[in-house]
Amino acid sequence: MKPALNPVDEEKYSQLAPLAVIAFLLGIASLLAFIGPLFYLLPIAAVGVALVALGKIARSEGTLSGARLAQLGISIATICLVASLVRGGVRDGMLKQQAGETSLRWLHLMASGDVDSARGLLSNEAAGSLIPRDPGGAQPPVEELERMARERLQLDPLVKDFANVKEPLIKVQTVGEPVSDAGRTMAGVDLVMGDPATGSHRHVQVTLSRNKFYEAQGEPWRIDRWEAGSSHGAH
Repeated sequence: MKPALNPVDEEKYSQLAPLAVIAFLLGIASLLAFIGPLFYLLPIAAVGVALVALGKIARSEGTLSGARLAQLGISIATICLVASLVRGGVRDGMLKQQAGETSLRWLHLMASGDVDSARGLLSNEAAGSLIPRDPGGAQPPVEELERMARERLQLDPLVKDFANVKEPLIKVQTVGEPVSDAGRTMAGVDLVMGDPATGSHRHVQVTLSRNKFYEAQGEPWRIDRWEAGSSHGAH
C-alpha cells in the first residue's frame, strides 16, 4: 500500500497562487484611495482579483496556496475604500457648509452696500470681469482699477435693489457638490434674497472657488461668478 502524503508534504508541493499575490499588492495600493475618487478602482480591483484567486485556490485541491494572502488583500482594500468614502463625505460636507456661509456673507455685504468688503471676497477673475478692457490703451494704475471695480459693484442690482431694505431675508437653498480640478475646488450655491416687508424676492446663483493661495490669505472661498434673477412678488 502506498503511504499517504502527510500535511507537511502537501504544503511542500503547493504553489503560491499568483493572483493572491496580485490581490495583496492591490490591497496595499488601495491606500491611494485616500487621495481621491480616481483611485477608488484600486480597492475594487483588489477585491475582484482576490475573489478569483480564492476560487482558483478552492478548486485546486491543495495544489495552490495563498488564501490568507488574498483574504488580507480583501480586508485592506475594503478598509481603505470605506474609510476614504467616509473621509471624502465628511470633507465635502465641510466644504459645502463653508461655500454656503461665504455666499451668505457676501450677499449680506452687497445688500448693505459694503462694496469694499464685498470686493475683498471676489476672486481675481471676478474682480477683473468688473473692469472694462481697452485693448489699445495703457493699463491704468492698480488703485484706479480697484476704484473702477468698486464702482461697478455699487451699480450691481444686488446693491441697488436692496439699498433701502432693512434686514433683507437671505437664505441658502442648495449647495452643489464640490468639484476639484487642477488644484482648485469649485462649488455652486443657489440662494434667495427677499424683502420681508413686501414679499418680493430674487434668486441668485453664485459660483465659488477655493485654492491654497486664498487659504493663505485667510479667505479660502472666493466668489468667481454670480447671476441674479429678476425680482418676483410674493408667492
